[in-house]
Amino acid sequence: MYLRTKIGYGTAELGIIGVEMVMRLYLLIFYTDTVGLNPRYAGYAVALAVIWDAITDPIVGVISDRTTTKWGKRTPFIFCGGVLLAASVLIILTPPQLDTQSQKFTYLLITYIILNTSMTILSIPHAALGGELSDDNDDRTELYGWRFLFANLGALIAAILPNGHFIAGVVFFSALVTVISTNKYDHTPIDKGQSTKLLSAIPQALKNTVFLYLLISYVIATIGLAINSTFAMYYYKYYIQLPEQQIQIVIGVFILVVCLSILFWVKISKKYGKKWPAFGGILALAIMTVTTYPFFPKHNIFFPLCAAVLGGIMVGATALLDAIVADTVDYDAAQTGQRQEGLYFGVWRMGAKASRAAAIALCGLWLDYIGFKPNTLQTPQVASYIAYMFGPGVGCFLVVSAVVFYFIPYSEAKHEEWHQQYLQRKQG
Repeated sequence: MYLRTKIGYGTAELGIIGVEMVMRLYLLIFYTDTVGLNPRYAGYAVALAVIWDAITDPIVGVISDRTTTKWGKRTPFIFCGGVLLAASVLIILTPPQLDTQSQKFTYLLITYIILNTSMTILSIPHAALGGELSDDNDDRTELYGWRFLFANLGALIAAILPNGHFIAGVVFFSALVTVISTNKYDHTPIDKGQSTKLLSAIPQALKNTVFLYLLISYVIATIGLAINSTFAMYYYKYYIQLPEQQIQIVIGVFILVVCLSILFWVKISKKYGKKWPAFGGILALAIMTVTTYPFFPKHNIFFPLCAAVLGGIMVGATALLDAIVADTVDYDAAQTGQRQEGLYFGVWRMGAKASRAAAIALCGLWLDYIGFKPNTLQTPQVASYIAYMFGPGVGCFLVVSAVVFYFIPYSEAKHEEWHQQYLQRKQG
């Protein structure tokens, strides 16, 4: 496969994760500190919108699995999703004058539902397309490596330039580049005999034991990481008490290191496989998170920068997870003779978004419970509660995730066996 195709495929993640990072880092604090929405209500609104988003993920995945057009199977979704997502970013970040808590809650809920639906239309078919562009194990790892690289570049852009108009432009043009780069390869036929019932398709994916173990591990880790990203601005602003410019430096360094580490993890995976490097990265991140963040001195950027570098290296290992998801589709195909990348990535994203919904709701409830007051110096007790949730609270989720991940019945040899079984079944 041409390098330009791999790069072009990954480009759409610039906009997808750029938007996602803006929402994770700034949405809750923007609506609590600037718009003036009560943290509890803000958490509820975001959580409800993300739950809706999670429900639509497998639906869009299955629909795209069964779509054929003269423009391709996934391409129409990627293009239309890019246009809709760009528009919805502008809507949610430029609210009109809202006077009451109910108005603020309703506006956030509706606009975030629109944004998340647009995100689903773009991101699920795009993720599924990566599994269809190549059957080669190394090609897949590189495809998802480029995807993860552009995802983190998008996150870096969002952290440094969280401007709604700029991010909207990135969304549209990055989706367009992916459409142009991959359209001629986007003509995978629909497998004969594929189920047409959505309600039976989702349980089918969950019967895939390899995928189920991977999904459970990922869901648990995502709850922790979503708490971490949601609390990042609160932790650095109210506990470490860094100025906004230094906070952006810390976040920017973290994302840059993640980007640079991806090439390392892809290279390691070619030698040792994908499972054990990913496991090591998750476990090391858990240990670091538990043992560091509550103990950093205030008004000092040095230790947060060190944690950003170490954490960025470890988080880079998660680039391997999407490639493993694509491999689990081969396991299902070996059993059923059907390829359903859209379904699997839809359920995968559904799990991630349901986890984030739970995490964001928990963050809003936690802030309200501990007596957080926006735009003012917090009491030492409140600041400590923020730090312990940001550090050990997150680390506990990562430890459990690593334990589950350890028991996933997956290896490179097994994947090759599944792929050969699928080819034999298809030919027979």
